Amino acid sequence: AANNFAGETFKLTKDINFNGERWTPIGLNADSPNKFSGIFDGQGHKIVNLVVDTEDGYTAAGLFGALNGTAKNFTIENAFIKHISTGDATDNGIAVVAGSIYNKGTIENVTVLNAVVEGNRYVGGIAGYVYGNIKNCVVDGIEITVTPNKIANGYDNGDKAGAIAGYFSDESVYYVSGNIAKNFTVQAYRDLGGIVGCANKGAYVKDNVAENGTLIVNQTNYYGEKDANAGYIVGRIVNGFVGTGNTANNV
Repeated sequence: AANNFAGETFKLTKDINFNGERWTPIGLNADSPNKFSGIFDGQGHKIVNLVVDTEDGYTAAGLFGALNGTAKNFTIENAFIKHISTGDATDNGIAVVAGSIYNKGTIENVTVLNAVVEGNRYVGGIAGYVYGNIKNCVVDGIEITVTPNKIANGYDNGDKAGAIAGYFSDESVYYVSGNIAKNFTVQAYRDLGGIVGCANKGAYVKDNVAENGTLIVNQTNYYGEKDANAGYIVGRIVNGFVGTGNTANNV
């Protein structure tokens, strides 16, 4: 039976080195009831050499696939994340810490160092598909590549990519705030940003820093030219405007 660990707290008591062993994400599907709903407290420790390379499917990918609780106070170093998310409408994202925060949850005080993330949509350094909070996190040294995937007789996706979050919707209670992204490269077909690729009600993207980064719009082949929607902080705003206090340097 599924157990989402609601009300439980897990504490990391020492560093973990995966040595390149493939990891199965905790809570694979953002639409299932077994999203991780407890508290994971890294207590300042490191998780090193994380590899997530899962089969194509209606699933999320990261250390956590689907997070509905809290992850805090740890560093992930030298991670490789690769996944293709299938299905027409999905809440499943791809990222280092959590593929999805859905439909609530928080990642705070987490650092990602030297990571590679490859996917087809909703891709980020901290989280991919976000209905929750990302606060006071750091991404330093990441390469994100988001490429359209083949569906039926054509291609789709290749969008919503950010050094912190791929897609963010605040529901008027959540924030992407106080985060730093530096030394990053984000390449996607469209909707890409130094902090967030695409935001619904972007006013809640506040007080973030993007520095020493490169944004690459690659619309070669695939399914025709689209609006690039690339931005130093947020690539595309669905409603409203970008919040206050954000800065971008050398992006």
